[in-house]
Amino acid sequence: MNAFEEHRYADLCATDRHDFHQLLLGLEGCVDIEVEGRGGRIQSGGLCVIPAGAVHHYLGLGAGNRCLTLNLADPMLSPEERRLFDRIRFSQLPAIPSRLSVNDVLNDDLAEMLDLPRIRLNLARLSSRVMARLDERWPVTRLADTANVSERQLRRLLARDTGLTPGQWLTRLRVNVALRELRTTGHTITDIALDCGFQSPAHFSRCVRDRTGLSPRQWRSSMAD
Repeated sequence: MNAFEEHRYADLCATDRHDFHQLLLGLEGCVDIEVEGRGGRIQSGGLCVIPAGAVHHYLGLGAGNRCLTLNLADPMLSPEERRLFDRIRFSQLPAIPSRLSVNDVLNDDLAEMLDLPRIRLNLARLSSRVMARLDERWPVTRLADTANVSERQLRRLLARDTGLTPGQWLTRLRVNVALRELRTTGHTITDIALDCGFQSPAHFSRCVRDRTGLSPRQWRSSMAD
């Protein structure tokens, strides 16, 4: 499951029902489909979302029809992804990607096409939670749990909103706080490094130099001038 399969539908009406969600994408030709009383015609770029358990009927219109189907088991989906399958949907994609993956389907572009709200990452909330325990380890799993999204969604949303990976975003946050501490307090560089979650003063120094071109001591002195 969770893989695309190509299908051609016969010109004889058939009925189906299954315990997994299904997404059907038209590639060529036409297929008429009815899902729990809602009907639509799937042509190239046409999209139909069939929730698990929904009775549906389909009929191929001519021998040249070709569709991609994606079957998705509900337990394998995140809460945000399940919203794509909370009801029957018909839509039309502006274009069919030349290469299509499962991750392409379960993303914000599809959500927008289906008139669903975009998944948003509250960076202010996430930053405040991390800063409250900045001296601790923050693996991607913990960041995602704190943001109430899946790890894959966290990576995608951070890339979309900041252009950074989770690791890069976390390092930037640690450096931002550390630079503020260097400027506004008399704490030692070692204490600031450890309080901000850096592995060592040497690691802290490398990160600050990457950001500012100066060592922590040099940067602190430049702020005092």
